[in-house]
Amino acid sequence: MESCGGCLPYLLSMRTSRNTQPTPRSAFSGAMASSSYRRNRPAALASCSSKRPAALTACSSRRTRRRRTPADDTDVAAANRGDSSSWASLHEDLVDLIGWRVLASDLRDYIRFRAVCPHWRSSTICPRGRGIVDRRFHPRRWMLMSEGHGIYPGHGKLRGFVRFFNLSTGAFVRAPLPFFKDHCVLDSVEGLLVLQRDHDTAVRLLHPFTGDILDFPPLETLLKYLHPMLLGDKWSYIRSIRATSINVSANGVVSLMMMQQGMTRVAFAASGEQRWRVSIWDFNQYHSPLPFQGKLYVVHHSTTYGEPEILQIDPPQMEERTDPLLQPPSLIAKCPASTLDTVYLYHLVECGSEILVVSQTFNSAGHAQFSVCRLADLILGRIVWVTSICGNTLFIDASGKNMCVASKAFPTIVGDTIVFLNRRKPCLAQYHISSGTLSPTSDGSTLGNLIPSPCSIFYHIVTCCFREYWNKGHIIFQGRLKNWRVRGKWRAGDDVLHEGTGRPKAGNSKWKQQYHDILNIWKSLIMKIMTNIDVMKEILLLSQLEHKNIVQYFGAKKEETVLSIFLEFVSEGSLVSVYEKYQLEESTISAYTRQILVGLAYLHHHNVMHSLACFLLDIKCANILLDLNGTVKVGDFGLAKQIKVWKQKRSCAGSVYWMAPEVIRGAPYGRSADIWSLGCTVLEMLIQRPPYPDENWVSVF
Repeated sequence: MESCGGCLPYLLSMRTSRNTQPTPRSAFSGAMASSSYRRNRPAALASCSSKRPAALTACSSRRTRRRRTPADDTDVAAANRGDSSSWASLHEDLVDLIGWRVLASDLRDYIRFRAVCPHWRSSTICPRGRGIVDRRFHPRRWMLMSEGHGIYPGHGKLRGFVRFFNLSTGAFVRAPLPFFKDHCVLDSVEGLLVLQRDHDTAVRLLHPFTGDILDFPPLETLLKYLHPMLLGDKWSYIRSIRATSINVSANGVVSLMMMQQGMTRVAFAASGEQRWRVSIWDFNQYHSPLPFQGKLYVVHHSTTYGEPEILQIDPPQMEERTDPLLQPPSLIAKCPASTLDTVYLYHLVECGSEILVVSQTFNSAGHAQFSVCRLADLILGRIVWVTSICGNTLFIDASGKNMCVASKAFPTIVGDTIVFLNRRKPCLAQYHISSGTLSPTSDGSTLGNLIPSPCSIFYHIVTCCFREYWNKGHIIFQGRLKNWRVRGKWRAGDDVLHEGTGRPKAGNSKWKQQYHDILNIWKSLIMKIMTNIDVMKEILLLSQLEHKNIVQYFGAKKEETVLSIFLEFVSEGSLVSVYEKYQLEESTISAYTRQILVGLAYLHHHNVMHSLACFLLDIKCANILLDLNGTVKVGDFGLAKQIKVWKQKRSCAGSVYWMAPEVIRGAPYGRSADIWSLGCTVLEMLIQRPPYPDENWVSVF
């Protein structure tokens, strides 16, 4: 570990915002530098620091020093004649015990406690040099603040300082961080900043208040583990981190685990290593990753109507004599399963010292309801829904980070609520847990209308859930997401959609602006009028399908004559939208074709006639979807029918240019009809238009 030596010592130069109230809880050190606080504090404390420490002088919000007056000398003399010995001569073990009690509340309070007098400093452990390797010194509830207007960390207007705010107390602190001249932020874990050094893509872990920093391998060593079918600049995926977990072993070895877009394996490494390692197992259908106490927790939807599983990924075993090993996830709890009438989506949120499981319920009208329970209860096999979360507010989003914020620290936030993006309006809404009612946020701004500037702290907090806005100094819903303004050669691609990849930037359309990088969500895609018999057959068929190359079915809900089927959201759209933007190479077409064949083999094995079984459900590029990881998924098969005898199908349905000849003639057809349609789909990808576009469909055959 190294400590920053090119800047002023962090513990001696922390600053608070000018508008912070001068109290011990809300000012880092400006409160102690205040003359009123000095006059009103106990005489015993005054005797411990008759001479103001340099740390407190440097932390004052004003640079000018107040001239010493005779009244100050009188106060100090009175303190020396008082009961100062009872404070100044506290036993060092007692001082150390008090220090740990103070540290349990906030690292900032501990730093101020040590600054009282030399005796208290010598009796307690200095956090500098131990800020990362000792978990007790992690600034867990501190979050880097996005300033807005593209004023990113390191911007000239910040003059080398970066602001942080506490999610529990609402306190603000300015810290000098010169690293951002050639570093950018990727993520934050337990208050520590995960940085990328520009010139070599090395990952660095920074403690913002002590200056301690650890080096990890470059991101470049992870490029070979990205999915080979990813389009555009691969750096855009590798810099998009879904979750980061930090662990400190008993012998002081610090390791990181990262889940990233475009990778189906978990990356991990110890400080000082030269390359990242990946797990030997893959993950799929993992949602809401949450780092907690050195471990990763995820929600796994294994089957359609099965019980969603909560899995725990333990930190890697960093043994000196063996290669590090990351054990497969272990099952710790199961959640209630979806039914025909109710579809559940689960989120994991850290709240205090425990994990909350938030259940989001959808109905056919698109309305959402929430329920909250503790993971500890689920582990014990019981479900106890809570109606209060101690006045806290949960920020939930399927694509961003989930956070818990103390509402008492921020007047614009309502307690015991869940803030989420209501995509039905769309707008930011808050769900009241106790009453079960839904209301807009404080100002009710919708996503179609950009929020005015300056905005309340509410939107600064929401932005922290979306790292692609947060690390660039933008405020979400306040204009479109822009690229890095400086050092774009090293930082470009930090957002998934950006210039240089040939893909449209976020904000080019209203949809992209509102739903940027929102993955793995459930939405209603098909609404058909069917009889009850057809509904049950359809649900039974879809519930039997589960494959990585098949669009995942999550559930359905039927009300009267309306059937809502909830399918996996595939973000990149169909292959038509892909070849309209890119010139597909033969190697890419070959890889896509191989995946389509794997999906068809799965359907054929389950005796599902996909392409020509019913109206407009044939195999073509418009019905083949591509997700963010480059995985091809056969979609739009919800109305296919299961058959036992392949040669008995005679219906003529589907897009004519992809039809097999026997289908056109009305002859019996089977699996070979799907292969013919696949061949037409390959031709479509090659010529980037439907096959035989200039021919009359009758003359084609």
